[in-house]
Amino acid sequence: MFSVTGGLAAIPIGVCLGAWLNTKTRSPLVLIIFILLTSVCAAAFYPTTNQRWSDAVGLAIVVLWFAGALVARHQIARYYAQREGSTFTLSLALTLLFGVWYLNYRIRPEFPADAKSNHLFNRS
Repeated sequence: MFSVTGGLAAIPIGVCLGAWLNTKTRSPLVLIIFILLTSVCAAAFYPTTNQRWSDAVGLAIVVLWFAGALVARHQIARYYAQREGSTFTLSLALTLLFGVWYLNYRIRPEFPADAKSNHLFNRS
């Protein structure tokens, strides 16, 4: 997927991850960061001759990419720690290297915690 899209598929994955975190933690910060990253990436493809503007757009892309991954890492770890009562470890090195690709891979499926909601699965 990475080689086919040139890495740009990470942006919709980041937006989806931000939307998921917004519903789970009520914090829209990751969603806002990846929406800003989307708009800055779109601006990067706009042809310009102004070198300062191009440098600023490039710097914004790098900063938003790492900020989004690190904030998402923190929020995911905190969410699972609160939900499960134990630490949820996410590698800082892999987060910095692969960003949302790694974080999306590490998210665990959630199942209903109470027996009342399990009646859909236990038909006897």
